Amino acid sequence: ATDAVIDLNIFYDLHTTRADALDSLALKADWLANEINLCVTPELFNEIDRLDSQSARTAQKKWAHDYLRISGPPDEFRRAHRVLFALFGGQASRQQDSDLRHLAHVTASGSQFFVTKDGGILSHKDEIESQLDVTVLHPAELIVHVDEIRNNTAYQPARLKGSHLYLGRLTSAMVS
Repeated sequence: ATDAVIDLNIFYDLHTTRADALDSLALKADWLANEINLCVTPELFNEIDRLDSQSARTAQKKWAHDYLRISGPPDEFRRAHRVLFALFGGQASRQQDSDLRHLAHVTASGSQFFVTKDGGILSHKDEIESQLDVTVLHPAELIVHVDEIRNNTAYQPARLKGSHLYLGRLTSAMVS
């Protein structure tokens, strides 16, 4: 199985009743259980520690301990954090810095996938991948990626041969 590291928002989606959690909840599908290991970073525990409610901290730490916690050498973490900090403009809010710290832990650990719904991180996914060799994915993208690998032959162009499919720009004549 492949390690896929989740951020705080994905973690919350998996353990609370948030309205927009469906994409994240799909990561718990039975067929994915043997394909991916959902993991967390030490930064998740830092974020949980910042919660005001002691009972919430206790409950969330209990949930977090059910995940594999990834980490790597401190010097690799610091190098990756510097690269990310520069990539995001050299300044970050507390929350943004936590996001960068998640990514730095992913890089230091050698994990390949970071799963998030954070628009700021997703908007820099190409730069992150090219500079740190980490693939940043929305939960739905990870699921499609795993399905493509699992069902590789179904995604082969040869399977479409003779199907009369056309690949091209849609024109107004085609719509009517």
